[in-house]
Amino acid sequence: MRVIVNGRPADRLDPKLARRITPRREPQVAEGAVLSEAAIVATASRRLKLIYGVAGGLAVLVNVAVLIGAAVSEPGLLLIAGPFALILGAGLAWLVVFVYRRNMAKTRARVGPQLARLPSPGTTIRADDVGLAIDGHAEPWAAFEIEAIEIRDIRTEDSTYALIECLTVNRGGHVIGLDGAAISQGRAVVDKAWARLRETVAATASR
Repeated sequence: MRVIVNGRPADRLDPKLARRITPRREPQVAEGAVLSEAAIVATASRRLKLIYGVAGGLAVLVNVAVLIGAAVSEPGLLLIAGPFALILGAGLAWLVVFVYRRNMAKTRARVGPQLARLPSPGTTIRADDVGLAIDGHAEPWAAFEIEAIEIRDIRTEDSTYALIECLTVNRGGHVIGLDGAAISQGRAVVDKAWARLRETVAATASR
């Protein structure tokens, strides 16, 4: 089983990391459809614009607060704080645009490999307690082996957790990459597959 953590190959799945993988949810049934290239890119664009929009809005509020504070405490400080705020705002705007474009370029570069591991766009994928169904053709979970697992290991000051970005399964030589970003409701599909197959993952990790 191939293991990729934060985009880098790992020798094996560390048991501690495996325990940190926490599905957001495990519905009884998770069903979605393979997205087109345009849909994947558009979804990523909306998500990034929301994130950077919120960050940019907070930066603007901080700048405004600084300017108001300067005007109240010492009006003469506006001669310094005003141009400084403008320069800082322009710099932040440039940085946001640069990071957005860089991340979108990475997204577009990943789309090809993502879709290559999946059936054609529009194909339905359904995961439930019994098994996995591709375009209506269901197979029990026992028929699948895990070929690769791609994990995003996230560490913050307050907590550490991990999520599976893509779970590649093999059924009799037929490989399917359950990618959370390339399937509508993909996060739920991946989480359901992980919940059903994690015993196999744990067994592999302990070897």
